[in-house]
Amino acid sequence: MGCDKVNQMTRTIAVAAYIIVFLWLYHMQLGSIPLLLLAIYLFYKSYQEWKKPARPYIQEETETAEETPSVKRTQKKAGIVT
Repeated sequence: MGCDKVNQMTRTIAVAAYIIVFLWLYHMQLGSIPLLLLAIYLFYKSYQEWKKPARPYIQEETETAEETPSVKRTQKKAGIVT
């Protein structure tokens, strides 16, 4: 739980620093440099997301044992009482 707060605080500080550098470079007529760096960063993050292993598909347990023949039955069948 504490790690999430540290990550959020780190991201907030990084965004604030990025905005300050962006404004400083923009006033020096170099506004395209931060935009290029932002594009590279976003490309990197999207590539990381794309390369993540897929989450396994979990099928809902709505099927019963009678519907799926691959499931072995554990109960005995009722015998005929005469």
